[in-house]
Amino acid sequence: MGLSCALSHFGQFLISAFIFSFEVSVITSTPAPKLADGIQTIQQIYDGRYTYIDQTGYFLQLLAKGKHYFIARPERSGKSLFLSTLLEIFKGKKEIFAGTEIYDSNYDWKTYPVLHFDFSQISSRAPGQFEEGLITELKEMIKLNKVPVNGAGASFQFLLRKLVQGLYEKDKVGVVVLVDEYDNPIMYRRDSKLAERNQDVVDDFFATLKSLDRYLKFTFVAGIDKTIIANLHGANYLKDISTNPEYSMFLEFHKDVTQLLRG
Repeated sequence: MGLSCALSHFGQFLISAFIFSFEVSVITSTPAPKLADGIQTIQQIYDGRYTYIDQTGYFLQLLAKGKHYFIARPERSGKSLFLSTLLEIFKGKKEIFAGTEIYDSNYDWKTYPVLHFDFSQISSRAPGQFEEGLITELKEMIKLNKVPVNGAGASFQFLLRKLVQGLYEKDKVGVVVLVDEYDNPIMYRRDSKLAERNQDVVDDFFATLKSLDRYLKFTFVAGIDKTIIANLHGANYLKDISTNPEYSMFLEFHKDVTQLLRG
């Protein structure tokens, strides 16, 4: 009786050990999440099959509640990636958002003309450089979008106005404007006079956009410094959601989730 009982227990032990071994092998063989560290475009995430933290629900919320927004968040919090997400949504690229909240929503995926600015990519280290760089960028956008504008000797305000109006007339839909690193030409300039001049240019840029409201579908501006935007009179039409409790987790939990996925 004792031997039979012992063999029975031993058999149960072997079965349990086999099951445990199988479970461990399944767990350890599961590939770790492929994290998109440093990747700032949603298209690259889709093409590379990286893990994506879905932020599209926030876009639906923003679209339902307003039109012009500003947010301040620290570096590496996902601002540029979110602007890239907006760019592709407004281009109507539904296929790259499979599995996200917006994909399963009733969003219409209509295509809109999008102007995407990254002020950190426009030189601003010398007097007049940022303004000249902005003029060059606008001329390139005008050429790319085939908007008929005679921009010889024109100010950036004139070019911006003609570009937005031209796109609106061409496509008969509102224009989307995305601005990343809006504060870069100001906060990283040690020369106070240069920073003030650059701030004037940024202020005039937003003042011009404000005057074009009837031609705009959506505006989203992102940066690091919340205090700079407060001093831009031309940007007072932007709704600051930086400290809005409804968006307290928006572009905030990126680092925590990344750490969690790393284990």
